[in-house]
Amino acid sequence: MHITHWSRADLARQAILDGIVETISPSMVRRILQQVNLQPHRTRYWRTARLDERFQERAEKVLWCYGNAERLAREDLWVVCTDEVPNLQVLEREPLRRARPDHIEQHEFEYTRHGTVNLLLFLAIHTGQMDLTVVAANNATLRFPKFGGDEVNGVDSAQGVHRCPVPERRTRPSTSSRR
Repeated sequence: MHITHWSRADLARQAILDGIVETISPSMVRRILQQVNLQPHRTRYWRTARLDERFQERAEKVLWCYGNAERLAREDLWVVCTDEVPNLQVLEREPLRRARPDHIEQHEFEYTRHGTVNLLLFLAIHTGQMDLTVVAANNATLRFPKFGGDEVNGVDSAQGVHRCPVPERRTRPSTSSRR
């Protein structure tokens, strides 16, 4: 019999059938599992790393940029780490009610949808400056923050070297212009 989720009673029955013990109760199985900190009812996803033959070459390029970020910045070449949070739902709810004695925190169940957005996050490695740009999910234009130049050159860890022009219009001013 193939069981994918074992209860304590299933484990006790199988231990007896396999001749591991003559008798055992489900409560004893529970105590044994607790004692060895084994939780067969819990699962967690994991991912096998699939490293291709170009991984080391790409990783060395990225790590070289990170390691030389300050020197490159003195030559007006900024190393900027980017990430995207795609398809983030924009939901409007009533403000949550904070926890107080004898009451747990409450979140409003009802909400109004306002579509989705993509968040683009940027980190200038040599300064630690972070910036965020919000792009409507239906807007195909990629907006990079203007970090002092007219063009962004990059080593994309997944693709290769690429360039893209930086648009003039921004969704919010960069942190460097607010000093």
